[in-house]
Amino acid sequence: MRDHPEQHRKAVVVATDRESGYVPVPIGGALPRRDRDTDSERYARLMLILFKPWRIPSDLKTGDVAWPSAFESYREHLQTQHIEVMKNLQLLHECRDSRDE
Repeated sequence: MRDHPEQHRKAVVVATDRESGYVPVPIGGALPRRDRDTDSERYARLMLILFKPWRIPSDLKTGDVAWPSAFESYREHLQTQHIEVMKNLQLLHECRDSRDE
């Protein structure tokens, strides 16, 4: 967001060097799952918040559109690396499922 007034004050840096040895692990409340219908609203909302550029909430979706519909509409604009992150988030759930069985 080059024209944002605080563009030089705040930033999120993603390490792209595969040699760095860091694996980000989300902490806090449980992330919603892609494979559960009960989580579809939360999942779609979180993926839009994380991967769609926005400044105000209405940049993410218009008021009359459901979160899953807004996410599906944006899906074709996702970068390959974002799709990989989403797959890895789901993989975390699957690994925990396997561990708990």
